Amino acid sequence: MPNPLATAAIPSDSPIMDFDVVVDNGCPLVVCADFSSRVFSWDPVADVWREHHVDNPWEDEYDFIELTAIAATVVDGRVLIGGGGDHQSFAQWDLRSGAVRQRANPMESGVQSAAVVEWDRGVEGPVFLSADSSFPPRHKLFAAGRDADPRELAANHDGVGRHAAGMLGDTPVLLTDSRGDSAIVWDAATCTPHAKFWDGPPFRSLGLITVDGQQCVVGVADSSPPVIHIGDPATESWVASFPELDLEHATDDAPDLESTYIGYLGDRPIAAVGMEDGTVTVWDLAARAVAASWAGHDREVFAIDVADLGDGPVLITAGRDRCLKLWSL
Repeated sequence: MPNPLATAAIPSDSPIMDFDVVVDNGCPLVVCADFSSRVFSWDPVADVWREHHVDNPWEDEYDFIELTAIAATVVDGRVLIGGGGDHQSFAQWDLRSGAVRQRANPMESGVQSAAVVEWDRGVEGPVFLSADSSFPPRHKLFAAGRDADPRELAANHDGVGRHAAGMLGDTPVLLTDSRGDSAIVWDAATCTPHAKFWDGPPFRSLGLITVDGQQCVVGVADSSPPVIHIGDPATESWVASFPELDLEHATDDAPDLESTYIGYLGDRPIAAVGMEDGTVTVWDLAARAVAASWAGHDREVFAIDVADLGDGPVLITAGRDRCLKLWSL
């Protein structure tokens, strides 16, 4: 069982709902939204927390802000955050001043998830990707720091999870996942489907990463226990899945899947999950085996990510115990 490199408790009575990591003036900064929709940042080098007031983008419609899905990026030296909540649509703010930079129509559906995506070519970025909670849900791209009309992708069905982006050859692509039965790889420049996977299970999240020298779509199934699926974008088919479930001895009391990460830990392709009971599990995708599994938090692991905080890559988790924890694997 790994020991945490650092543990930092948010100065709030509410646990962290979501977080993102940016590099601000050469230093890492973790930006968080708690369950009461307050915004905090944590400097892991100085071990300093700061609360940030953000203006209400909808003061003519609502007297409160709901911010439970958050993403962050840096544009022209300013940290920008974007996101929303189940009952409020997307907005973006300047973190330091709290000023609203852009807002969506307040009559639109709330935000289920938010992410920042950026490509090497083909699309001017960075952009915020917002998935709303309408049915069927919509995926929208908002230019970070620019008040431009968002671009919209056609919807999946039955809900959405997290998102991923990358280059598939020379094509900038965006991956959207569905908790129904579909996964779509989009051409980000044209907002048209590039590849579709229709025969998989309901997915919590997807990633586009290189495993053993080959670009793959990797999905974490929305199941308990979670199953990792590896797909070939050239054939639009799933070619491997693991671990194999022991259905004969399966029980109904397995902890629910709460959070996921698909990407790299250094140069290692991994998938990581956080569970309802506080367990954190990391799979080595090249070996198709568990690299580590341990009790990371006392209760639910609400968010999980990887970042380089100066001394190498670390896994970061946030739990109901109100703590951020840093792990080296």
